[in-house]
Amino acid sequence: TTIKEILEWIISEESSIFYGRVQCVGENEKYIKGRQVSEFDFFFGMPICHQAIIYPKSVLPIPPYDTRFRVISDYLLTRLLIEKKVNAQFKNFVIADFDLMGFSSKQPFLVLKERLILASLTSSSLDFLIIVLVLYPKYLLMSLLKKFRVYRILRSLCR
Repeated sequence: TTIKEILEWIISEESSIFYGRVQCVGENEKYIKGRQVSEFDFFFGMPICHQAIIYPKSVLPIPPYDTRFRVISDYLLTRLLIEKKVNAQFKNFVIADFDLMGFSSKQPFLVLKERLILASLTSSSLDFLIIVLVLYPKYLLMSLLKKFRVYRILRSLCR
């Protein structure tokens, strides 16, 4: 995939957000991730790496990011656009690299805290249930596995 192909794709329809796949890069690993997603997928978190999303200026609110959140503002922006029925187009090619050791991977409980704040602001019982039943156990388990250095082994087995 070339930059020219990506630009032609974006210029073809300025009223959409565009997303593709990412190359995930870790300490001793490298793999490609990404798939076409539905609106439903956003209730469980960010199903697309934000590095793989291209937002044309014409679809962005002002300001685009809610600066009250350090980790989930990209999730909040994308979810807002999807809920407003902004068209999202997927292309099956790598758009960006994704650092597996980036900020949000080192701050799992900050992600959880911000999702709880978001659920309280939106008064969404569905968000709250997902956090309690899905995200909290996931982050708790990840934290314990990382502490005992089992997480990397399990993740490599599950790919």
